[in-house]
Amino acid sequence: PPRPPMSMGFGCGVGLPSGPSVEVVDVGPRSATVRWEHSMTQASRFHIDLVRLSDVGGARGAPGPGVEVAFFDAPGDATELRLPEGALERASGLFRAKVMVETGPASSASLSQPGFSAPFFTPPEPPGPVTCLQLAADPQETSLCISWSPPLDSGGVPIVDYKVAVVSPLPERGAAPEEQRRRLNLDDSASEESALTKVSFADVLSSPIVLGESAHTLRTKTTTVVSSPSFSLDGLLPGSGPYRFEVSARNAAELVGQEVALEASSAVAAPSVPTGLRARMLPTRVSGSGGKGERGAGGDVDIVRLGFKEPKDNGGRALCSFLVYALEEDFEDEDQKERKCSPCHGGNPLLLATVPAAGLLDEEQPTPGEWRDCEISVEPNRGYVFFVEAHNGVVGSGLSEPSAPVFVPARVPL
Repeated sequence: PPRPPMSMGFGCGVGLPSGPSVEVVDVGPRSATVRWEHSMTQASRFHIDLVRLSDVGGARGAPGPGVEVAFFDAPGDATELRLPEGALERASGLFRAKVMVETGPASSASLSQPGFSAPFFTPPEPPGPVTCLQLAADPQETSLCISWSPPLDSGGVPIVDYKVAVVSPLPERGAAPEEQRRRLNLDDSASEESALTKVSFADVLSSPIVLGESAHTLRTKTTTVVSSPSFSLDGLLPGSGPYRFEVSARNAAELVGQEVALEASSAVAAPSVPTGLRARMLPTRVSGSGGKGERGAGGDVDIVRLGFKEPKDNGGRALCSFLVYALEEDFEDEDQKERKCSPCHGGNPLLLATVPAAGLLDEEQPTPGEWRDCEISVEPNRGYVFFVEAHNGVVGSGLSEPSAPVFVPARVPL
């Protein structure tokens, strides 16, 4: 609206009527409510101006220098005006509201003296969400590191720090192997919160318990405040997770922005090596392809039974298969007890068979150290030294210690 007309007065020597008393309430980041009271009986309308003061000193007593930044009108029976959203600039000031009362017909209208509100500031807003939340590096077996960029909108004041909430799956304390418990240093005295950019999973385990998506899923939640846009969670179990990171920014007005979430799991480690490998020749041949070896052909085949102990650590993921390797021996004389071993292919073990773990593990959750057996088809007139490697679908354990040599005698010609 245009500026209100200049005050015309009530006649020569007659002063202008006193202005209304004015107050500003419900001040928000971008709007406020202006209220006024006056003693004039026939007000036709009110002129409301927003004045931005040039300095704090001008806000004391007299209005002081300032710039009128917005103008509004209200009908004569109004007592307040809610400024439209965006009329004020957030986190700024000083502002004052000026109200004048207009009386009389439009052709000969007169204005009262202006009434001024107390100076006020507009508050800031919460910051926007952080941007570019991502893994700062590939997941490690025992740690996860994330990073992000500051919000595009700080809310009108600087960003001072970030809140990182970590929601983690809750392992049963009694179920963790002793080796893992020592690695995590599990105890009940771990702090629930840390001001460091690195947090141990032991801290997470001591945090309040919350329900996951399923009522049967228990998860812990811990909150950490960091000053830099990065965070590292250490002391994890390999292949564990998913861990949910909820990151939000906080500005100088103690206002917290919207959370941004990221889920990640720690990397799967290599399982431990099977131990106690033993091999023995079965006394009878098997018809057809027989055992689970990959080299068996039609007709009768010879079978070697292998036994070994379940790996103590699966690396964070259930074992899916066992790979059976062998070195083959050449014999100068079958009757010679002292055999000269000359491994084929330069001493590199050959893959004989891939045995699914599901076919060996009778229990849904096998106990580490339990004996497992499998049968492998072999060729006659050869000696074998066997090796076994456990695999969890991501990483192999490496070869076990070799078995004792096993000689498969030649078959008697028909």
